[in-house]
Amino acid sequence: MQGAKIENEYFPALDGLRGIAALIVYVSHAGLQGLTPQFSFHEVGQLGVMVFFALSGFLMCERYAGLDISRSQVRSFFVSRLSRVVPLYIFVGVFSFVVFNFIDSSFKYDITPYLLLRHLLFVNEMSVFWTIPAEVQFYLLFPAIWLLMCHDKFGGFLTITVLLFASLILQYFDFPGRRMMLSSCLHMFSFGLIVAILRGYLSKRSTELLTGFFPIALSVALLATCAFFTVINGALGFSQVDIWNIGWFSVPISLLVLCASLRGGLFVHALARTGMRWLGKVSYSLYLWHSPVIIYCVSISEHFNLVLSFRLFDTRTFL
Repeated sequence: MQGAKIENEYFPALDGLRGIAALIVYVSHAGLQGLTPQFSFHEVGQLGVMVFFALSGFLMCERYAGLDISRSQVRSFFVSRLSRVVPLYIFVGVFSFVVFNFIDSSFKYDITPYLLLRHLLFVNEMSVFWTIPAEVQFYLLFPAIWLLMCHDKFGGFLTITVLLFASLILQYFDFPGRRMMLSSCLHMFSFGLIVAILRGYLSKRSTELLTGFFPIALSVALLATCAFFTVINGALGFSQVDIWNIGWFSVPISLLVLCASLRGGLFVHALARTGMRWLGKVSYSLYLWHSPVIIYCVSISEHFNLVLSFRLFDTRTFL
């Protein structure tokens, strides 16, 4: 969600990856409303959110873990991170509150006074908003990791590993509840931190592997896995799979982030193109606003009696 600038080095493919993640979320949610083919499965949208979190963990480690920590550095960290995320988040919440309560009661973000308070306290779990409190909570946790890694890289790595396993255990027992606290998605941030550390120890052979066909094959495998879960669930009549409860998804997602941070290869070149980088720059706004836009597109289509032909592609109609 934040710019992919790490000290004096800029990785354009990371911006492109962020843009793809936002686009995946948009297409997935649009598919649920019939604006895009329904085979753009809902679970694929969850992959996009996972990419956001893994990117945050990766960038925090790459940008700050190698710097000496001090009060001024921590202050600069919070100003830099929060200024990228908080203002638009607050604006969208307040704007939605005004529209829903005083202008249009059918507005997608139905924020009541109670939900507005939760929004301002960064504990809002509705719609797309749940990801931002998790992001901010990670920012609050990171200086402690930064402090440990500054004095002892092994101690910092060990701390991240402990956090990772603790978050997976908490997630398994559904504590304190989905989308309520950072613990529900800490494993994604942790894997982002871990691959950032591992990046400095890659051999030439490993780098060649990760910049070759591997990331493309991995992306296809992730999409195919989500499709498989969706089809199986539809055939058996189950509710949609919540892939957040499948901890191993963290590994391929974080590996894609690692691949995008390297140099060379078709995967990196495709993500680093101008259009992809622009999409990454506007990804945060796209992410926060896409749900109301989708709903109003559906309303306009229905108002003019336009046929949403993509509804014909609902996976369950073929089963």
